Amino acid sequence: MLLARLRRYFSDLLNMLAVAVILMNSAGSYAQPNDAEALALLSTVEQSLANVSYTGIYTYEHTGVIDSIKVSKMVVDGEVTSRMEHLSGREVKPIVHQSSLAACEEGLGQRQSAFDKSNLIAHYQFHQLGKERIAGRQALMLQAEPRDEFRFGYRLAIDEETHMPLLLALVSGNRLVERFQFVEFTPVPSPTLEQAPQASQNDHTLTGSCIDQTVQSPWVMGWLPSGFKLVSVKSDNGTDMYSYSDGLSRVSVFVSALAGGATLEGEARRGATIVYLDKVALGDRLFQVSVVGEVPKVAAQKIATSVVAKQ
Repeated sequence: MLLARLRRYFSDLLNMLAVAVILMNSAGSYAQPNDAEALALLSTVEQSLANVSYTGIYTYEHTGVIDSIKVSKMVVDGEVTSRMEHLSGREVKPIVHQSSLAACEEGLGQRQSAFDKSNLIAHYQFHQLGKERIAGRQALMLQAEPRDEFRFGYRLAIDEETHMPLLLALVSGNRLVERFQFVEFTPVPSPTLEQAPQASQNDHTLTGSCIDQTVQSPWVMGWLPSGFKLVSVKSDNGTDMYSYSDGLSRVSVFVSALAGGATLEGEARRGATIVYLDKVALGDRLFQVSVVGEVPKVAAQKIATSVVAKQ
């Protein structure tokens, strides 16, 4: 369920990239010359992510498996409606997501304030890689190389016309971890309400804003990779969730009270997303710790074993 939620839609990653772009707009004084050129290009992506309407098909590749997903996103009068339909593999209900553009922008602004403006450049080195043809369109290639072993590298293709990302790949050294790539992409310049995706009885509908609600935090992470800052804290049905990001990568920590039975330990991975399970004691009670995010195993393991209760 957690993996499905984190990977249910390509645009979730694109929205995360929008957060990174906001931060990088004010990081130029820290950047090297090639970094500065890449950041200038990335700065054009922010508005496109929020405002460009489109239809398309993209592939999601991980561990030798390739899934095909049909997507559409329409922005009409400040309301955003997206639809995702799996075209391969096990049949699942299409997902329709409806949200407010104003609420999403407010949420991004809240996230921005949690970061040091030069955080990304301190932990990634950016390069321009020339042009490639993606989905029949000319795209500008960028690369973000991590400066330590606690995060993945990124490769990004930006459409020349719309400045929308057409490819997003996560890499570990020379190894591909996962890749999202459009094979069809059609911008919709001025969508009408009739063109917005409509939910049917067979669709799974999600509604709501992008704003995270914060609560009092009873747990502390004793270790996080350098540059990862707290984005939000949530609590629901005995589970506390903490989300952290360095501006590109994101990781969440779930601490759950156990009504009975043993805790689970171990790990599972799908593409770049790892689920690492551990436990933490508070007095004579055990709590399940679950670390979920787009980070290498070494980072997830160190985070999980560092969780302690506030004194």
